[in-house]
Amino acid sequence: MNLALTSLSILICTSISLCGTMILCWLYFGRHLYALIWAIAAGATAVQWVLNAIGQATGMNPPLLLILTGTLVAINSTLIPLGARSRMKLPLRLPLFAACTLMAIAAIVISLLVFHNFALRGFIANAFSAVMIATAAGSLVPRDRTVTLPEIVVICVFLLFALLEMGLALLSLGMGANGSAAGGDLYRMVLMVTMPSVYAALGISAVFLLAMDLNRQLQALVSRDPLTGVLNRRGIQQGAVAALAIARRHERPLAVVVCDIDGFKAFNLRRGFALGDRVLRGLADTMLANVREEDLLGRIDGDGFMLILIDSSAMDAAVVVERMRGAFEALRVDGFAPGLTATFGISDFRPEDVSVGDIAARADEALQQARAAGRNCAVRV
Repeated sequence: MNLALTSLSILICTSISLCGTMILCWLYFGRHLYALIWAIAAGATAVQWVLNAIGQATGMNPPLLLILTGTLVAINSTLIPLGARSRMKLPLRLPLFAACTLMAIAAIVISLLVFHNFALRGFIANAFSAVMIATAAGSLVPRDRTVTLPEIVVICVFLLFALLEMGLALLSLGMGANGSAAGGDLYRMVLMVTMPSVYAALGISAVFLLAMDLNRQLQALVSRDPLTGVLNRRGIQQGAVAALAIARRHERPLAVVVCDIDGFKAFNLRRGFALGDRVLRGLADTMLANVREEDLLGRIDGDGFMLILIDSSAMDAAVVVERMRGAFEALRVDGFAPGLTATFGISDFRPEDVSVGDIAARADEALQQARAAGRNCAVRV
């Protein structure tokens, strides 16, 4: 009993530490909702272990106490995938998760009040937890990018946790209806030995995940234009250097496009800066919609943009630009047609180019020619 209470004390302290760590991360690492959700799950887990300790210390596990701890297990298990889906910006699907949780709680209640089977209750609680944690691991796999090392670590820890819970679910079947069969000692030994280590691994990996997200946010602040969300001058320059290095190494084409929004300053004065900002965001979104994911778009000054088109010649870029010009004419912002046009200068990579600045200088010369030609057109050199 003393060993069991000692192990439960470790689980309680570990859960409280995990809860406190997640709360601090939520407060100081960007107020990510998933950190708060996981903090709540860890706090409720601490309550669950306190109730288990009370039952262990008193030598009594009445059905009400078992139902309460089982309910907490079901709720805590559901919060883990909800936090994971929140981080990945996936639909939370609250009705579905709520329905699954209620069914698990109902099954726990029936196992105790109808069948009076402690082992069945343990199987249901642990198996449900295993399914929910495995779901959380699957939710953390990115759909639109390469998985990062911190994500791999967290996914592996979640999968390990799910395997442990499923193992406990199978071991619980050997406890007998009243929980006093020989299998009960093995179940409790595996639980007490493995669970604190898994909780500690969860806490450490979650902190790494939050740190990575904070670092990503800081990088976005440095390299992204806050108004339009596209790259700023620094971001586009950094991306262009990498793109040119790849083009040179693999002898692939690369096109640079510079763009000015015609009459945008006058539009701002006439229509107001609030509408002007919304229009500029709409124009940036339109440009993004007409290029590929690997291409780069940056805002280099007030109404000036630069495009880096990967594996594209100047002729390919001209086709893209003409498509954009048509999209600009059809643009609607809050039901309003701005009627703005754009002027483009286009150039592409040549073997003698030393830096992206050489290509951009030619594209800028082409832009000046397009301006002299009356704007609302594109010139490539």
